[in-house]
Amino acid sequence: MRGAAVILGAVACGPGVAPIRVPPKSVAVSPPIEAVPLGKLPADVHPTHESLALWIDPRKARFGGTAELELDLDRPRDTIWLHGRGLAVSAVTATSAGATVTATYAEVDPIGVARVTLPTALRGHVVLSFTYDAAYDPSLVGAYRIGEAAVFTKFEAIYARRAFPCFDEPRFKIPFDVMLDVPADATVVGNMPPAMDLVMSGVHRVAFAPTPPLPTYLVAFAVGPFDVVAAKGKLPISGVAWRGRGKDLAFALAEEPALLAEQERYFGMAFPYPKLDLVAVPDFQSGAMENAGAITFRDSALLVDDAATSFAQRIKVISTLAHETVHQWFGDLVTMPWWDDLWLNEGFATFLATRTLRTVHPELEAELDALDDTDAVMDADSLDAARRIRQPIATTHDITNAFDGITYDKGAAVLTMLEHYLGDEPFRRGVHAFLTAHATGNATTDDLVAALARASGKPVAAVAASFLDRPGVPVVDVVPTCEAGRGRVHLAQARWQPIGGTLPGGEPWSIPVCLRTSAGETCTVFATRTATVELPACVGWVMPNAGAAGYYRFTLPAAALAPLRTANLSTVERLALGHDLAAAFRSGAIAGGDVLAALDGLTGDPQGTVASVPLETYRFVDRYVLDGKPRDAMRAHVARLYAPVVRALGWTATPTEPAWRRTFRPRLLEFLALVIEDKALLDEAARLGRRYLAGDTRAVDPDLVALALAGVARRGDAAVVDALIAKLVHADDAQLRQQILSALGNVRTPALVERALELSLDPRLHANERLTVLARLLQAIETRDAAWAWLGTHFDALVALLPDRYGGYLPSMLAACDPTRTAALATFFTPRVDALTGGPRNLANAIDAGKQCAALVAAQRGSVTGFAAGL
Repeated sequence: MRGAAVILGAVACGPGVAPIRVPPKSVAVSPPIEAVPLGKLPADVHPTHESLALWIDPRKARFGGTAELELDLDRPRDTIWLHGRGLAVSAVTATSAGATVTATYAEVDPIGVARVTLPTALRGHVVLSFTYDAAYDPSLVGAYRIGEAAVFTKFEAIYARRAFPCFDEPRFKIPFDVMLDVPADATVVGNMPPAMDLVMSGVHRVAFAPTPPLPTYLVAFAVGPFDVVAAKGKLPISGVAWRGRGKDLAFALAEEPALLAEQERYFGMAFPYPKLDLVAVPDFQSGAMENAGAITFRDSALLVDDAATSFAQRIKVISTLAHETVHQWFGDLVTMPWWDDLWLNEGFATFLATRTLRTVHPELEAELDALDDTDAVMDADSLDAARRIRQPIATTHDITNAFDGITYDKGAAVLTMLEHYLGDEPFRRGVHAFLTAHATGNATTDDLVAALARASGKPVAAVAASFLDRPGVPVVDVVPTCEAGRGRVHLAQARWQPIGGTLPGGEPWSIPVCLRTSAGETCTVFATRTATVELPACVGWVMPNAGAAGYYRFTLPAAALAPLRTANLSTVERLALGHDLAAAFRSGAIAGGDVLAALDGLTGDPQGTVASVPLETYRFVDRYVLDGKPRDAMRAHVARLYAPVVRALGWTATPTEPAWRRTFRPRLLEFLALVIEDKALLDEAARLGRRYLAGDTRAVDPDLVALALAGVARRGDAAVVDALIAKLVHADDAQLRQQILSALGNVRTPALVERALELSLDPRLHANERLTVLARLLQAIETRDAAWAWLGTHFDALVALLPDRYGGYLPSMLAACDPTRTAALATFFTPRVDALTGGPRNLANAIDAGKQCAALVAAQRGSVTGFAAGL
């Protein structure tokens, strides 16, 4: 049996028992002649299998056991490079051709590169055996504890090396045998079903069935006091939650089978693993993690309390489930070989999650949320410092930065555009062919592009390269004409840039442009600076981005824009029109006052997502452009515009209302009450918040609890802050905890602001909660100076308590909108940023965003002020 020696040898390493330490023999070795591989490991060493036998006891400060790594060496080697970080290796041996020798292990770089040195060169099949132990990681990565009750893992992207010696790159997909010895009363979850599960001498031993080939980042286990709830269905699906929270798994377990069934239909392939566990984690670095067969979730993204969870949070649970289960095929079954192709995982999961929800829950109109995300990422993509989707990966910072909106949302938008261009069914056939050809292995973007081209018979490579291998957003100027009864549309393309952008346009994109007109749809690949599209006849109107499927902005002359106001556009197309109108404010294509006048017309749109479009521009104007009487006038104007909508929405959801009303109501009321501080609405929010804190929780619609608590904090005093903190300390529901922390970010009295900021260091907070209050206070005009000063004083103490990667977000949170603040941001972070995972690029983006923001304010202030003066 493969790995049998390791499994049998683990009995002596049960919970609470120190591993047997065998000091390595002193051997003479030659100094290594290879440089330390800080990027990819050498290509002539091939791991083929790994067995782990570990003792995991949450009551202890350390864990450990044995690892057995099987390798094939293409050439003789006396040095083997692999990964390990913070591992106390007490013994390592190498076995080849039946002979075993003692080797040495050393971690030679802080990123976790390790060297095994052999007394003589070996080649062919070699088995490395390690005995080691390690501390649980304090940063919510690797193997980490929650209190002294549970242990969870989070190995993506390069954190498996903190838990066991390994080849910690996605191209190394190998089977894993995992056996765990844990306390007798602990529940154990892993990637595979148990092959052995027994309790002996106070030790609970679980040996899992061997995994199919997996990269290290998809290996997972969890140990703790869990409730396990099974779902009904052909595939074994279980929910796993902290003991006492099992009842809150019902919603997710009811939704998951339909989502999986739709994805199996779309892929034309059965779920690729023998079971699926959905694991709720009380303190988790990410939103969720797609470990094969054992997906872990921040508990707020999985658990639903029927009496308290908001409708928006329920949608988040469904959307997260859909995203993570897509990964079981796209990412787990087929894996990118290196992190520059991460978009294949995350972009595709984001894209297909939306598609899945459109089929299973069409009433949620998930395509509208996706388009909002696309519009937001276009702003990030327009920064001078923006990266491309397939960004070369040279450092660990680059790996971390790959997990951003460019990968997820731009990647998904590009796939949406390709699907529209190729056709739904040819696109689906190409995806199926890609997955079947590379199942259990690795594949690249080029492999996907080739499969799509074969399935569709259309050229794909040029279009894909245009959007994957360069940053930026194209803008297409569209001018319809009618001459002698013949309809034409003249196109011109350039790089879309906000005011303050300085980059040249570069070569033309190859853009699949689809025009919807009163006569039908016409598509072309627009790959030159200018082009003319012939239409069957003259048309009454032209929508330049049919179905809002293209990743580009567009402009129309005023005469061509006017007919669209009465055209039969879909909701997603009306939303795209609104986004591009707001973008014209940021680019300076239209004077600010004219944009505001046009946005006013969207506030009464019959669909709330479209009616929400003006809010972000109103927010920007309120925060950065206006002050004094002009701001007061603008606030009153916005309140009047939305007053009929507020009356229609009310403060309580009804059972039969459409989904968009359930999400629009809190979005609009929070903006009006907390941003422009409409007195009547803020007073009502504070009144409801007082009732909620007094224990009358049924008085507040679950969708409006966040607003009620924020309202009472905004209006409240020290006693209110005391009540909020008391409720926080006793709350175990992650959504409620987040709502309370966000509410505390709404205090305005200086003494209360200081007290709220101090919560960031409070030991009663979860690690993933520590930035919530700070972020809110940094965003508000009234509190940003105090929050920035507090951060400067407590920076080192705060960063030491944050999960890995979270410190790298801080420059983005401090992005300013005037040159003085931007200069201060650069001065403060430049000497610190290299120590923050992902920090350098985030700092560059924050500086760039600050410069563009200041330029936008300067350019549009006069026009906006004039508009406000005329109200």
